[in-house]
Amino acid sequence: IDGLVPIVRQSPRIAVVIRGPRGSGRKAAAQRLKAALGKPGMIVPVPALVAAEQSSRMSLLGPALVAAQLRDAVPYLADADALYDERGEIAPEHAAAIAAFPGLVIVGSTGKGGHLDLGRPQLLVTMPRTELADRERAWQHELEAVKGPVGEAADLAARYVIGAGAISDVVAEAARFAAVAHVTVDRDVLEAAVSRRLSLRLGTYGSVVTRKARMAELVLPDDVIDTLRDMIAMVRERAQILERWGYQRHLGISRGVAGLYSGEPGTGKTMAASVVASELGLELVRIDLSAVVSKYVGETEKNLAKIFDEAQDAHAMLLFDEADSLFGKRTELKSAQDRFANLEVNYLLQRMETFDGVSVLTTNAESAIDPALQRRLNFRIRFPEPEVDERPRLWRQLLPPATNL
Repeated sequence: IDGLVPIVRQSPRIAVVIRGPRGSGRKAAAQRLKAALGKPGMIVPVPALVAAEQSSRMSLLGPALVAAQLRDAVPYLADADALYDERGEIAPEHAAAIAAFPGLVIVGSTGKGGHLDLGRPQLLVTMPRTELADRERAWQHELEAVKGPVGEAADLAARYVIGAGAISDVVAEAARFAAVAHVTVDRDVLEAAVSRRLSLRLGTYGSVVTRKARMAELVLPDDVIDTLRDMIAMVRERAQILERWGYQRHLGISRGVAGLYSGEPGTGKTMAASVVASELGLELVRIDLSAVVSKYVGETEKNLAKIFDEAQDAHAMLLFDEADSLFGKRTELKSAQDRFANLEVNYLLQRMETFDGVSVLTTNAESAIDPALQRRLNFRIRFPEPEVDERPRLWRQLLPPATNL
């Protein structure tokens, strides 16, 4: 960022595009550049502006940039990808407003929509993926400022792969809550702030599973319980293995952990997923396959892209119930329908490999799952039907004591 200052001063009509995922520190980088130039800034929240334009049927970006010009401020177009429609085109009035602005424009982008055509010369700044040591330093710096539990910085950095911008927002929100509630900024307050900051925007595609089951409630064979504990341990220790020990850099291993839970209905598959999410402190989201799968070509992949992107940003755990309907075996090409069905499975295989979060697939028919997907799963757990001695334990566990039965 500091190296851009002389370039920007020589070319005042340039656009600096800061690209990175949500919470990677794009806004902080923009603020640093504006401070180095000695100019005030003005944040333009593009998604909210576009939504207001649709309801009022008026162009609002132009007046916002005029206001920035009158104040001699540098506008920062936050989440500017919202200016572009599904075809990658920008409205003519938006393009004209950006092109006509006489000074520097800073643009925040996720990069998912590709190159942004802004009608002016561009400089691209890509925010790097934050390393474990950088995240730890960011947590320490922010917690020291609010007199929070600095000793928790290492654990928070290992658990949440979020950038410096998101860390700053989380600690600031925790400090505001603590001031209003007259409590100290402790681990619980920070965890609650993280949950609010990493909120999901999945719409009708998924619903949060509110029941948080405990490991003690599971009545399953010891080998199944041990495998579930292994899965929990793999998620908890992946920062140590992949980042501190360097396996991710050395072998290119994904941080994602995926499991296939197979068994007859009622054997505890969904409950076990709830236990894993509860032990890890993650929000469990059940994906509604009826809303995801579309008869229109390409729509299913688009819906899945939104689910995986949002879940990764929010550090949520995904639960695909009856997964064989979506992750079924690819078939021989006999019709155009077969071709597009195979494309959906191919896309799923790619996203499962790049997804950094935790995902669980449940099925009653393990043999129906595509073999290529099964090879990519870290855990395959078979849930047997309860034996005679296990069934009384299940009744005793699940009948509330208040019933006196």
